[in-house]
Amino acid sequence: MSALLVVASLGVGGAERVVVQLANELASRMPTTLAVVDASGPLHDLVDPTVDLVDLHAGRVRSAAGPLRRLVHARRPDLVLSSQTHVNLLTAGLAPFAPPGVRTIVREAEVRGARSRTDRAIRLAHRSLYRTLDLVLASSPWMAEDLATRHRGRIAVLPNPVDVPMLRAAATGRPSTPRPGRRFVHVGRLIAAKGTRDVLDAFTAGADGQDQLIIVGDGPERAGLEALVAARGLTDRVRLVGLDPHPSHHVADADVLVNGSRTEGMPNVVLEALAIGTPVLATDDLVTLASVADTFPPGALRQVPRSELPAAIAATPRLVRPDAGGLRPSLLPERHAPERVVDRLLALLDHEHGDVRGTDA
Repeated sequence: MSALLVVASLGVGGAERVVVQLANELASRMPTTLAVVDASGPLHDLVDPTVDLVDLHAGRVRSAAGPLRRLVHARRPDLVLSSQTHVNLLTAGLAPFAPPGVRTIVREAEVRGARSRTDRAIRLAHRSLYRTLDLVLASSPWMAEDLATRHRGRIAVLPNPVDVPMLRAAATGRPSTPRPGRRFVHVGRLIAAKGTRDVLDAFTAGADGQDQLIIVGDGPERAGLEALVAARGLTDRVRLVGLDPHPSHHVADADVLVNGSRTEGMPNVVLEALAIGTPVLATDDLVTLASVADTFPPGALRQVPRSELPAAIAATPRLVRPDAGGLRPSLLPERHAPERVVDRLLALLDHEHGDVRGTDA
């Protein structure tokens, strides 16, 4: 058996991390190719040498149809698996032209509403193009149910894989920065959908005078956020540290990770924070996260209405980080281990028929 995975880039997004983890684990069991529309990006170093990394040099997803079709016919993999919306539509469109015996699977990484013209067009494409697929993977039970409203084929829940040892190794050995108050951390691209402004507002209203907020990420809202921090006189308590492809040391040094996203598939940053031992405070907008909340240990995840975020920050307890740069125990369930996730994926491939939505790996 062999596998070919497809992703748009090796940027710092959660979907890219998931595909890299799946490719690395699959490569320990079978010949595995990772095809990237544009293989530049900071996650390049996380791809295991056993993975055959192929740069399609297409620049844009819509230009990758020819190179990807030729690659599938040349390699003739048993499995083609993609993630990210536009890449999924591409692989679904190419599925009818694949050689006999190739099974095409897509992993949905985003929640699509029906508010914008783009969202409506993509939901319509799901109803048509996804008919060609052997299986659609969802990262949560909520997403699986949402997909079922427009896709009548097989749908299964596959937890996001997280390489816990790698994350913890990257965060271990960095001495904890002395501080008198609590430390909050927010990680994500600085765009409106990530709710960074809401996190800053909640910190301003709910934090104590000695608390700190570390904002990790970059994007179009950065200049505005920096100006707001300065206008509020918070430059000594709020730091925007910019993009960090491997932010685990920032997360390990925090009392809580605050996630303000308004909509998201399954936020990898939340899972990675739990793996490092840092609890998470998030808004209840993330229905996908709420649908798996009961799989986490008590106290690992708090979800509150957005309007109650300042009060939740005020009520956050201060945690103790072990001496000598050690870490708190992982809070992430074992089912997110890459080997368990791939075990479940391969088991799903053995089921030729039926709709499988359980979350047990």
